[in-house]
Amino acid sequence: LAKVCCFPVFPRRKKLLFLALASCLGVFLTWQRMTKYRFLRANFIPLSGLMAPALRSDLSEGQIYVTLKEQGILVPKGGCIWDIGANDGVWNSNSFYLINYLNYSAVLFEPEAEVFLSLRRRYATADSPFAGRVELYNMALMKSADVMEYRVFPASLESTLVKTRRQYDPQPDYRYHVAGADARMVCDQQKEYLKTGRCGETNSQTFSVLSIDAEGSDRSIFSRIHELGCSFDLVIIEAAGEDLVEAMRLMGYTVVLRSGYNLIFKGQ
Repeated sequence: LAKVCCFPVFPRRKKLLFLALASCLGVFLTWQRMTKYRFLRANFIPLSGLMAPALRSDLSEGQIYVTLKEQGILVPKGGCIWDIGANDGVWNSNSFYLINYLNYSAVLFEPEAEVFLSLRRRYATADSPFAGRVELYNMALMKSADVMEYRVFPASLESTLVKTRRQYDPQPDYRYHVAGADARMVCDQQKEYLKTGRCGETNSQTFSVLSIDAEGSDRSIFSRIHELGCSFDLVIIEAAGEDLVEAMRLMGYTVVLRSGYNLIFKGQ
């Protein structure tokens, strides 16, 4: 009967081992479901650090740019990216592929202290090959400069400055205050990068990308940058809702791709 049903026939000891492993897996998954997968979420960052050398862009969001190319939207080499909420620089990163494969200059912002250490080890060591090409800022960006309470949740995947935002967990692991700079610094930096030729391999072809994953502050950050007159060839925002699509359309951006939690917009 086992052969007919396509199940392997194990010797008795192997059957017992299989049942034991299946039982352990069942208990683990039940525990994780009851705790909203806290253990798995809390270990995303260290796991990504171990796996990154082997898998590299598979852990990041590099497939976004491959998909855009398949759709006829070319992301050229040698551009520049501003990544607001850069995490550890690998996991769910919208900048990793551009920096490591397309030779982009990058400005990375990450307010969470522990996660920033991973970012620092990756790009800011004294002998880093990325020196002069990748700049790191251990700070938040806001519509206007301020100091605000920061709530840190497991793996910093949903850490936020927004007081009313609810996460997977009812209580954060840490609470502390961080300084936030006026988001106009992105606009000022972009102007300087364009002026000095850091956003293109040739002066006649420039390309700039803006990625925002700020857990609830995304829209206010982008509106601040936009109102100052700065524009980008691609804008990636981790947010949902057709109201965002319409708001971006009114500011001159068309949604060209939806990838997971990301909405990718192309400047007109």
